[in-house]
Amino acid sequence: MLNFGAVLSLTAVLCVGPATVASAQPALSTESSSGQSVQPAVFSFRQTVLTPQTEDAQRIERYLEACESNGAVPHPDANPGLVRDCAHLLAAKDKLEAGDTVRTHEDNPNFGVEASGNFGSGYGEFEIVQVWMPVDPEPRRVVFYLDWSSFTPIYEWSGVTVDGGAGSSEYNRVTEVDTTTDVEELKKNYSRDVEYADTYDLNGEIASELSELEHLEKLVLKGNLRGKIPPEYGKLWNLKYLDLSDNWLGGTIPSEFSQLKKLEYLDLGENQLIGRLPPEFGQLKNLRTLVVQGNFLGGELHESIGDLSSLEVLKLSNNTFYGRIPDAVGNLENLTLLDAENNLFSGDIPATLGSLSELKTLVLAQNELNGEMHPELDKLHNLEKLDLSH
Repeated sequence: MLNFGAVLSLTAVLCVGPATVASAQPALSTESSSGQSVQPAVFSFRQTVLTPQTEDAQRIERYLEACESNGAVPHPDANPGLVRDCAHLLAAKDKLEAGDTVRTHEDNPNFGVEASGNFGSGYGEFEIVQVWMPVDPEPRRVVFYLDWSSFTPIYEWSGVTVDGGAGSSEYNRVTEVDTTTDVEELKKNYSRDVEYADTYDLNGEIASELSELEHLEKLVLKGNLRGKIPPEYGKLWNLKYLDLSDNWLGGTIPSEFSQLKKLEYLDLGENQLIGRLPPEFGQLKNLRTLVVQGNFLGGELHESIGDLSSLEVLKLSNNTFYGRIPDAVGNLENLTLLDAENNLFSGDIPATLGSLSELKTLVLAQNELNGEMHPELDKLHNLEKLDLSH
């Protein structure tokens, strides 16, 4: 019998992405104990490793073909940009509707959830076993699904606005995405149980694919979405209105938002955001409304807050901001509402706030402020509400 005790040195190639065939070649020949030459085995194998990027790209390719072929985009040859928008919306839909978790409120025992599994981040994500809805009129929510489909013209998709309507111009693009639900419409189209619900939520993850809607001017994603805010949203350069409030979004606020030079309205309230308000926000010269209330944001406010020259509404309440309120807030000459209730601000109230001649509402209650009221604050002649209580 032959002795195959020789050592083979094999060279292997691992393919990441599209599958290829790699052959292992022997580095040397072998001999048996009798001196006979023995040809070592040659190994061939095929191994494919799909990265998330590869899977996403393949999904987009499938949706591009579906949007062209199934009727979602009339005259697709004349609307290549709209075909791309269609594909990215369908890819986003996969994530926005994914998952089996539901948000519950400890102060609302009338919405029942039997749950098991890992609490994960501690923010209320469960494996849902059963959900039930009683018929008494207490607030509760129902998960709903988007009606976006490649077999339905994109002009008819709920919450999607296409510039130019149902024409065939190559300049037709998606300009608005708003998942806020028409409650009355849902009550007509869904089961009778829905009539007892007060809110209707998506139940998946926030989708970075929406960042490819390059003509988007308004984006509203409210409901029960999880995940971190995609920094890719910073390349939605035409965006004027962004509302991601009342979700379960975590992580920090992307500094890339400072690239949204046309942004006028930003609402990130009632989420699980941490970290600081990015100092780069001072570059948002057109921003009129900034809402970050009801998060876990903290740190000191940067002086760049005073560079928001168009700001009219600033809501910072129910966070953990600390330190002095920056003197630069007094530069916000268009400000009509400042609400910083329930934070950890300390020191005195800046005298510069007396420069806010348009201010109507000033709420600084439940902080650690001290000192006397500066006489400059008497200049707030338009002030209608002032709350400095502890």
